[in-house]
Amino acid sequence: MLNLGVRLHDLGKASAEEMAKRACEYGFRSIQLALHKSIEGCEFRPGYLSPGFAKYMRDTFKNRGVQIAVLGCYINPIHPDPVVRKKHLDFFREHIAFAHDFGCTLVATETGSANPDCSFNPTTGDKEHFEDFVGEIAELVATAEQFGVFVGIEGVSPQHTINTYEKMRTLIEEIDSPNLRVLYDPVNFLPHDDTKNQEQHVSRAFELFKDRMAAIHLKDFTVENNMKKGGLPAGEGMFNFKHLFSLLKKEKPYIECLLENGTPETMQRISGHLNEIWDSA
Repeated sequence: MLNLGVRLHDLGKASAEEMAKRACEYGFRSIQLALHKSIEGCEFRPGYLSPGFAKYMRDTFKNRGVQIAVLGCYINPIHPDPVVRKKHLDFFREHIAFAHDFGCTLVATETGSANPDCSFNPTTGDKEHFEDFVGEIAELVATAEQFGVFVGIEGVSPQHTINTYEKMRTLIEEIDSPNLRVLYDPVNFLPHDDTKNQEQHVSRAFELFKDRMAAIHLKDFTVENNMKKGGLPAGEGMFNFKHLFSLLKKEKPYIECLLENGTPETMQRISGHLNEIWDSA
């Protein structure tokens, strides 16, 4: 069975009750919830969350048969402004502290950039930024250990701190905690200049960190000027879902797979298409 969910803000932004209704109506039983992107009125700032707020969100979605699989708290862990960086890290810690109240145990982020907006900066791949990132994530993972929660890391090529599979494996080895997990987005993490070997790259990811994969993002890509152009809805590009699904069936059965970059108008078509591929993989 393809355990298919959705990144909630791809269904729009509204009240928690309305967003739970939408997820249910489209047949999704799990979501990735980025609060300020999905729920009207939610603020991205430390001090905003509480146990009562988290339980309200949990129960609102649970009443519709929808589980919060991932709390998306996308921050820049190496933000060049120390004041902004602290705000980001503190907000992530609050997600960790209240994750169980949300009914969720995985709090996830991408890995940031030397630029404030996480755009490409050629220095992001430098050793000093990687070491800085490891230090910040190690502290978040230590907090997660105290609360019995997992920190999910999503690598992105080429612009983020963790931009290769080898760097992800090094991060895992340096922090060495079972509370550090991978949110694997095979399109985001596919090398931007070698898409023709996509199957080998996906297989390589499974070789290096399949043991830490906690959830999967599903979207698509095309190629322009010999370079990857990602961000397409699944099934509208060149990604080999059959290869990915054959690995998931063998190595990570029932792992939560979350659609990205679809629209309310395309969700049913995408879901049907992916389930057909899953059945044939």
